[in-house]
Amino acid sequence: MEMLLVAQGAGAVMETVGGVMNADAKGKVAGNNARLVSQEASEEARLASAEGRRLVSKARVRAGASGLSVDGSALDVIGELEAEGEFRSRTAIHEGRIQYDNFKAEERAAKREKVAIIGKGVADIGSTLLTSGFGGGATDKAAMKNAQAKAGL
Repeated sequence: MEMLLVAQGAGAVMETVGGVMNADAKGKVAGNNARLVSQEASEEARLASAEGRRLVSKARVRAGASGLSVDGSALDVIGELEAEGEFRSRTAIHEGRIQYDNFKAEERAAKREKVAIIGKGVADIGSTLLTSGFGGGATDKAAMKNAQAKAGL
């Protein structure tokens, strides 16, 4: 009987340690993913902005080479190119922020999971100890009567 209880206690410890390690790993992966997504969004925004500036410069060169003044419809096209570059840059940042927030939520959930696993592990280990008679708890009737007799009850 005691060997069974020792095995149960060891199993509860192993399950708790494994669960904590798993939750910790999930949290670290989510945190790393959040940082990577943030860096990627910044780089994508920088590239979109640079591409927008390149297209605007190219449009100005073409307009100037064709002898057009940079006003009227040519200016409208250049304005639209600038707006498109800015829009793409802001979209990259916004989408990156959404992904970042999602990964940070996963990281927080993994931390909460770790705390819950530790709580369950402590309860399981405590239950095993109480069942085995450690900590002053007697579970079978004979042991209870014996304890009562010794106490004079």
